[in-house]
Amino acid sequence: DTIASCALQHYKSLPKHGKPQGQEWTVYAALVVTTCKAKNGGGEPYVLCSATGSKCTTTGPHGSCLRDLHAEVLVKRGFQRLMWKEIRSGNLKVLRVQANEAEEKTSDMLMYSLNPDLQLHLYISDSPCGDATIYKLGNGDMNFTGAKLIVAADGDEGDISLSCHDHATTVIREATQHLGRLRIKSGRSNLPSHLRSTSLSCSDKLLKWAVLGLQGTSLRQHIIDPIRLTSVVVSRDPHAESMQLQQEAVKRAILDRRDQVMTELQGNEGFSETHSHFLADLKNHTIVVSVVDQVFQSAKSQLVVPFQNSAATTNEITNENGKRTMTAATNNDNSKSKKKTSPCGFCLNWQFDDERAEILVGARGTKHGKKAKTDADYIKQASRLCRRNLHHLASLDNQDSETKNDANT
Repeated sequence: DTIASCALQHYKSLPKHGKPQGQEWTVYAALVVTTCKAKNGGGEPYVLCSATGSKCTTTGPHGSCLRDLHAEVLVKRGFQRLMWKEIRSGNLKVLRVQANEAEEKTSDMLMYSLNPDLQLHLYISDSPCGDATIYKLGNGDMNFTGAKLIVAADGDEGDISLSCHDHATTVIREATQHLGRLRIKSGRSNLPSHLRSTSLSCSDKLLKWAVLGLQGTSLRQHIIDPIRLTSVVVSRDPHAESMQLQQEAVKRAILDRRDQVMTELQGNEGFSETHSHFLADLKNHTIVVSVVDQVFQSAKSQLVVPFQNSAATTNEITNENGKRTMTAATNNDNSKSKKKTSPCGFCLNWQFDDERAEILVGARGTKHGKKAKTDADYIKQASRLCRRNLHHLASLDNQDSETKNDANT
């Protein structure tokens, strides 16, 4: 697949510092751009932004600290940063000014849309966490996602709440997996509520982006129509029974649930009347989901031998009856299965307009460097992708202001 090949080739160009070393693993994601062949005769795909992922954190002040450092989320934030920089600088590469906008309007008043000659594709080295990771494994068991179900605190497992910030909600670790349900990122089940991540799983976030677009709330004042992906490309999991089953799980998590949302919105008479253009655009937009043979060598699934080769590391699974069980690494002569693997503690993020790759510490949600202790430290160590810096970029009058602000920080 050309999308996966482009993304994986780009990863090789990123600096070594911040990448997994030895038996460390990470998740890698990249937003790849292609040109519509019908209009420009095609063109080589290129990476617009990319990132490696790490854990979620609940420490540090809101705004200056990234709470969700999964690769897909960092890529989406990188894309938003690019869009703001294009709008503020007027140097449009991915966006275009709407044709009906008057030339005398200021940049703050202009409306933009994705360049119609371009298509956006998201490559992910592993199935996105949450619902998309529930599929049958090569040994006949079901893969068990670590993402937690969100349920009403006074209800049972069937009562799903649409908000993970409501005090009347809680999370559970189900004994039998439920498909198509809203979840938050994985974490220890015995953590107190104030230390538990409230970030939606990446499967749920991809569903949200498939409906509402990648631009987010703040860019909505400038972007007329949602900017949606053309495809989602995932590398195969050697533990899965088949690529088809893995692909069906990703499709179920994103496309099938998107269709369910669209059906519900269309059935809401008040919404369908006031948002007819939005619904028509959503219905006409096609997203292709595919699982490909190309693999990311630093993925967790690549550091252990698949189940069918009798060398699986300890892993949570469910048997044919849907009950949770544990499988331990078997004793054999394969040295690969005997080496302990661990997640990489660093994350990288890179954007097309800036050759510098920013290195983040996953446990802190801030840039690599001295550990922040005060609010002033957090501001100094804040990632360019954090809410505070993206909000500041959105309020700039021009691109030069960003340079001045960096010098004063």
